[in-house]
Amino acid sequence: QAGRAQLPLEFSGAVEPLDAVGMRHAHGPGLDARAYLCIRGWIPTGVRVIVDDPRDPTPYWLISSRHPTLLAEAIEQARAEQPSATQP
Repeated sequence: QAGRAQLPLEFSGAVEPLDAVGMRHAHGPGLDARAYLCIRGWIPTGVRVIVDDPRDPTPYWLISSRHPTLLAEAIEQARAEQPSATQP
């Protein structure tokens, strides 16, 4: 969850922590207008989470975070701990 939006873990793809330069580029010249943004202007770093849902036109979420590496690791760990949909 970021802001009011929710992205189920099964639809989260690669997670990329962004330093201040990467974040500035990501929400500047590198921004895809279809992306979901949850940005706080006073937080210079963040993460990009790829949306892996063919029915969703949103390519990725861009989320501000003071601890982008920890957030990326937490998302990856939660996804790894989630039971697979193929398991009985």
